Amino acid sequence: MLVPSIPHEVKEERLRKAIEAVNQGRVKKYVFIPSGRVYWVVVGRGRDYWVIPGRYCSCDDFFINVVARSKVKECYHLKAQEIAEREGKYEEFKVEDSEGERLIEEWRSVN
Repeated sequence: MLVPSIPHEVKEERLRKAIEAVNQGRVKKYVFIPSGRVYWVVVGRGRDYWVIPGRYCSCDDFFINVVARSKVKECYHLKAQEIAEREGKYEEFKVEDSEGERLIEEWRSVN
């Protein structure tokens, strides 16, 4: 499948937003205890977005432009998570597994 060329301005805007999210401390890593499961979240304007590094984001942009239209490779939330992990610029939370299940449901819900 041929993927259309993405204008440079669009790429730059996504990168700018990703860097902004990292610099504003909006990337969060949740480590569940005792299971050791790890979940990443990027705090957006209206809600928190669940990110599976390099694979998935719960935002509309990911569904529309990455999955449905194949216009781009990733949303800015995925890029923000990648940058934050690489640079060590994220907030980490240790959460009991039982509390974590509630958080997962919240991240999966569509508002």
